[in-house]
Amino acid sequence: MLTLTEDSRSASTVRARLAECPQIEVGLIEDRWMSVVVDAANQGQAKELHRWLESLDEVDQVEVICVTLNEDSNSENDE
Repeated sequence: MLTLTEDSRSASTVRARLAECPQIEVGLIEDRWMSVVVDAANQGQAKELHRWLESLDEVDQVEVICVTLNEDSNSENDE
């Protein structure tokens, strides 16, 4: 869940930036909150995407609500 800045243009700006990233799908947007789904190949990529989301000027906070792991994933790919 992303908490956006209070700037009324935040949602459209963030949506445009996220459209550039195929691993991120935008869900509901309500007031300053934007739900997103991140499909990372491994834990390292998930952390990288989380840091990138936090670095966006229009994003005040990034919260992880749910984590689902693919049971078929290879532990070698977790880094």
